Amino acid sequence: MKRIIGCLFLIIILLTPQIFGEADYFMSTDVGSSARMIRIGNIEGFSDLSSAIFENPASLYKTKTISTAMFTTTFMEEVKYLNLSASARTPFGVFGAGYMSVGVPDIPYTQENEHGEYYAARYFNYENMMGKLAYQFSQTKNLHIGVAGTYYLTSIDQVQGKGYNIDVGLLWDIEALRVSIVMKNVATSMKVNYTHEAIPTYNATENLPLQTIYALQYNWSGIDFYGQIKQTGNNKNILKSVGINLSPSFAKFLSLSAGYKEFPEIKEIANEWQESVGSNWVAGVGLDLMGVSFDYAYETSEHIEFNHKHYFSVGVSF
Repeated sequence: MKRIIGCLFLIIILLTPQIFGEADYFMSTDVGSSARMIRIGNIEGFSDLSSAIFENPASLYKTKTISTAMFTTTFMEEVKYLNLSASARTPFGVFGAGYMSVGVPDIPYTQENEHGEYYAARYFNYENMMGKLAYQFSQTKNLHIGVAGTYYLTSIDQVQGKGYNIDVGLLWDIEALRVSIVMKNVATSMKVNYTHEAIPTYNATENLPLQTIYALQYNWSGIDFYGQIKQTGNNKNILKSVGINLSPSFAKFLSLSAGYKEFPEIKEIANEWQESVGSNWVAGVGLDLMGVSFDYAYETSEHIEFNHKHYFSVGVSF
């Protein structure tokens, strides 16, 4: 059953072009860059760690000297997710690098024998990888600007896709209010181009979806309130998220949070596959101990077998 579920996840990704025509590339950043981001409602742009490179590169301004972060989890007991990042402050600004991957290992390639029975002739992997390089500088003490270049690489058996694009972000930090604006894949004409090892004439493309994300954070009496509007994809879906984060006055190293998020999903409605908007509730806790942060997030799900999702991430900043 686990193998079947993992393969179904892959099949949905692969069939998207056939279902909707011109397809958008699967953006692994939509999963979330850290357990902290997830526990406040998947709201992007306010990370204090190097994982900000996957959200809004302008928020790398929070890097004091050096920052590193790691986040890994497993979906449906088959889909492996990992991201790593690092950033460093220099006299010329903050530089950052990040790696992210989502994959399904050991997918069976089946064939039929003379008795009409199917068997696994061999196994292959699905891998969706992303590499990022970013640069951040501060125009003023309140206005911060960031740019990130992204390299996309997808591997499915003998098929490989490659693409490039750019993210641009702004962040205003004005006392109790922070506003984040980021546009991902701003070069809309650039696509992921696919080739096949055994078919020299094979040619297929996917769009790199333009994503525009507006988010804000407001602090009132030690409580952070978050809101976000995200527009993404060919259908220009509007996804809304809200979150809250509390650090008790007697334990500033502890953070308690909860949130609500919307996300795009594919559902079978009236015997047809249609793109719709799903929603989940999230909650979590964070610990910041002398520059080392630990975060945990819990998320509900509509999936029958995997109704409860748990996420952990760790980061270091000094």
